[in-house]
Amino acid sequence: NIKDEPNDMFGKIMSVKDELIKRYFELCTRVPIAEVESIINQHPKEAKMRLAFEITKIYHGELAAKEAQENLKEALVLINAVSY
Repeated sequence: NIKDEPNDMFGKIMSVKDELIKRYFELCTRVPIAEVESIINQHPKEAKMRLAFEITKIYHGELAAKEAQENLKEALVLINAVSY
């Protein structure tokens, strides 16, 4: 939802199915197609991080997108720490 807060938007985009990543890049970002090809050849998690950053940046600005990205990374570290 374009009205979501940056952290919520970022998190929801991270849950996109792997097979839809390229389509989302094409339809929802301003990333050049040639660059998209390179991005989607990365691990799906890395491609989704970039996708979430780009979309969040469009609606909330680069600073909010960076903060949402860092918040998600910190949450993943905590989840991994609890899992072990």
